[in-house]
Amino acid sequence: GPTAITAGKLKVNGSLTSAVTLDSGTDLSGTGTLHGPVQVGGSHHPGNSAGVQTFTGNLTYATDASIGWELADNSTTAGTSDQVSVGGTLDFAGPTTLTLSFAGAGSTVTWQNPFWLEPRSWLVFDAATVTNFQNLTLSSPATLADSTGATFETALAGATFTLSQSRNQVYLHYTPVPVIADPYT
Repeated sequence: GPTAITAGKLKVNGSLTSAVTLDSGTDLSGTGTLHGPVQVGGSHHPGNSAGVQTFTGNLTYATDASIGWELADNSTTAGTSDQVSVGGTLDFAGPTTLTLSFAGAGSTVTWQNPFWLEPRSWLVFDAATVTNFQNLTLSSPATLADSTGATFETALAGATFTLSQSRNQVYLHYTPVPVIADPYT
């Protein structure tokens, strides 16, 4: 039968075949596969210090749901960031916030690395269909810390993160601070 989480956390690293509903204040995490339709009313932290979580059916984020996205290395290589694969419809049914993390367990992200001098993009969601993308917003990255404790606002002042939808995929984009050439050189 269906699984209803009304309090606490559900970590799926294997496989779960039932429909799942998570109420406000709960948390879903892991790198496993969920086969039934899933509705997240609380928080969702896909991966285990970066990793992919798979939904073979529909995934719906209810009003005020949040998603924690993590980057574990100065890289755009698959496996260094969290990703969600949805075989059905990915629906941001109500306002949903994507919160970024760069200082998780084992992270080697440092804002001083030359990696952050170039524009970057990461695939966050890959789905059969995406609806209500306009309901997905980013939390402010200003106080985000890297693995050394340096804050984004201090180390990369003026740089930005944005979200975009391209067909049935949702991407996170990083834009560095433009380098202005010295007119006297």
